Amino acid sequence: MWDDPLFDATNHTRVGTIMGECFVVDTGGLMFHCPGVTITLNERGTIDVDGRFDGSAAMLAETTPITGGTGEFLGATGMVTGKALSATENRFVITITK
Repeated sequence: MWDDPLFDATNHTRVGTIMGECFVVDTGGLMFHCPGVTITLNERGTIDVDGRFDGSAAMLAETTPITGGTGEFLGATGMVTGKALSATENRFVITITK
C-alpha cells in the first residue's frame, strides 16, 4: 500500500495524491497488478485506475485504463500513462475521453 503526493510538472505545486495497492504477478520480470489506484486532485475529485506496472529497469511508459471517478471526474473514461523517471520519481499523463 502506498500514498504519495502529486506535483504539477510545470510549477512544482502540489496538486493532489496518488494511492493504491499493487500485487506482484511476475517476480522475474517485476510485473505488478495494481487493481485499485486512486488519483485525488485537490478540490476537483478522484480518478480511479486499474492496471499493470512494469517495475523493471527498462522504465518504459505504461498505459492503464481509467475506470471511474468522483466530482469533476464522475463517469470518467480514458487512460493514464505513467513513466518511471527514476527510483523515486514518476511522470503521469491523464487523458480523459468522457
